[in-house]
Amino acid sequence: MTAPTALLVTTVHWPATSRLAIALAKAGFKVAAITPAQHTIVHLAVVSRHYVCHRYGQTQRRLSRAVTRAIEEIAPAIVIPCDDAAVLCLHRLHAATNGNDTSRLAAILRYSLGEPSSYPITAQKGDFIRFANAADIAVPATDIIGDPATLRRYPVGTLPRVIKIDGMSGGAGVWIVRTAEAWNDTIHFLTARKSWFWLAKRVIRSGTLLPLRSRFGAPAPILMQEYIAGELANCTVAAFRGEMLACHSARVVHTFGETGPSTVSWIGHHRGIEEVAARIVRALGFSGFCGFDFILRKDDAQPLVIEMNPRPTQTCHLALDGSLSLADALFDAVTGAPRRERREIATERLVALFPQEFWRDPKSPHLCEAYHDVPWEVPYLITAYRQPPPMDWVEGLKRWMAPISRTRGAVGPLMMPLPEPRQE
Repeated sequence: MTAPTALLVTTVHWPATSRLAIALAKAGFKVAAITPAQHTIVHLAVVSRHYVCHRYGQTQRRLSRAVTRAIEEIAPAIVIPCDDAAVLCLHRLHAATNGNDTSRLAAILRYSLGEPSSYPITAQKGDFIRFANAADIAVPATDIIGDPATLRRYPVGTLPRVIKIDGMSGGAGVWIVRTAEAWNDTIHFLTARKSWFWLAKRVIRSGTLLPLRSRFGAPAPILMQEYIAGELANCTVAAFRGEMLACHSARVVHTFGETGPSTVSWIGHHRGIEEVAARIVRALGFSGFCGFDFILRKDDAQPLVIEMNPRPTQTCHLALDGSLSLADALFDAVTGAPRRERREIATERLVALFPQEFWRDPKSPHLCEAYHDVPWEVPYLITAYRQPPPMDWVEGLKRWMAPISRTRGAVGPLMMPLPEPRQE
């Protein structure tokens, strides 16, 4: 049997995409990828075909052309969007076919992503909250404000409060507002008209025209969400045609900042979280990888869903204690092979994610005490991710021009030693 091809689509340099490519190859997939020109995935031996979505400036049109070309040339069995811009691109490509599933493009996208009627629900935080309320799924009380200009008249109410810009991810565009002064500052930032100088700086730094959307495009809705005290948690899922094939849950220990992604988690299984995740996947007819963020309240009541990420999250590649990975479960579903028995994680494992926890704190005790998820079998990734990828070309130029300190005893981020792998 010819191995099916999984096509990864990403517009950003997230390490999780490279880790997922390796997991998919181990599961049995041939792997192809559409990425920016300098993505680390280009150097992985497991990637059989690579397409560049952009070299100097990202646009949805360029990405769409790359996706269409790849699907026409390699006819992948499944397409996996790995960031939110890629999700939006695939949704728009399917919409452009007008639901004509006789075309190869529409058929592959529907097979890969699930029921098209659920696409807006999965891609927009506000639509997901509306869906959850209608389906009687517990979520924090949320007001969705379509016109940010009205924010100045919005009552402060009880603080703290969570403010989110719809359509953003990775903790960006999220504020936990605890004081009246912070509330006023945040509202001013969201409602102030950005100057041309401000926009020009961001266009130059990003190398894209995306910042201009705040001037010419429709403003993104704002979510005013109740703040719930409790423990952050998440659930990572592999699904196919509305069935949750496999998952693992995590209770978060550390994150990048207050609203960023997790870097250290207790990973295992949480029955309440996974039941909610399975229910949502079934209702949406979802296919592919996704993740859900939760709050576990101190009174141990029903978990509250914060949001859904309709793409792989940073733990999709994990296979702890010899268990099958989520990629293995997806491979069995795509090929129609008998499902392999999954050995469940017996107890929760404390996991420090590489390189996220290393970036957060190179001296973190979790790097030695927890299971440190270093890809020892791919030394290139260890070297490539000693530092976070530059956020824009200006930062990249600064790094290139900065002299490497050779002073005895001076250890920079690129030379920081990693703990040796522990014998399990």
